[in-house]
Amino acid sequence: MKINELGIHFSKGNYSIIAEYSDNPHEVANFFKQMLRELSEPVCPYSLYTKFRDFDKIDLDSEQNKIRRTEEITEILLMMP
Repeated sequence: MKINELGIHFSKGNYSIIAEYSDNPHEVANFFKQMLRELSEPVCPYSLYTKFRDFDKIDLDSEQNKIRRTEEITEILLMMP
C-alpha cells in the first residue's frame, strides 16, 4: 500500500518522496489524514478550540478587523504547544 510506503520514507526523514506522487496527490492527502488520526493529541488543543472558533467569527470587512485577525491568530499560535 502506498500509504505505508510513504510512512516508511517519512520515518527515515526522506521527505523528497512526495515529488514522486505529484501525479496522485490523493495518496499523499490520505497519508497525512492517517497521520493526523494517529496523533496522541489533536493538532488544536481542546483548551484553544474556543479561541480558534471565535477567531473565525471576526469579519474581514474592514482594515481594522484584518489587523485584529492577524493579532488574534498570532496570539493563538503562540499559545500552541
